[in-house]
Amino acid sequence: MFNNEKGFTLIELLVVIAVIGILSTVVLVSLAGVREDARDSRRMSDLNQINLAMELYNTATGTYIDTDPGVNTLSAIGDYLAVVPHDPTDSGSYQYTWLDGIDTYYCVYALLEGTDSTTYYCASNKGTALEATNTIPDINDCCNFDVNG
Repeated sequence: MFNNEKGFTLIELLVVIAVIGILSTVVLVSLAGVREDARDSRRMSDLNQINLAMELYNTATGTYIDTDPGVNTLSAIGDYLAVVPHDPTDSGSYQYTWLDGIDTYYCVYALLEGTDSTTYYCASNKGTALEATNTIPDINDCCNFDVNG
């Protein structure tokens, strides 16, 4: 008599599951950098939108919106940006931080995560810029812009 049972043994199934587990781990680890880059791209896009809305507001009114210092302190920019975007993670160091601005200048910045050094992206009345530095932006140096000068 022959044993005509067809199927996989327990060892074969365990080997296949282990190989799939190893491959999925490698893929997930390699995607971490891509996710950081995607969040950084969104941060830069959001700050460009904020810059554009502030400039449109300035063109219409002759002033900028008075900004309070802190995280996510501005909720709207007139009719030009009904909801000011927040950082994709919006936690820890990764938040959109506004500096104390008045009707003639403003500065908002975000820390980028997909870089080797501490790199900030800023939007201000002088434009947008990227700065690799260990110094947090301030009014006198908003990514190499002296915004109140």
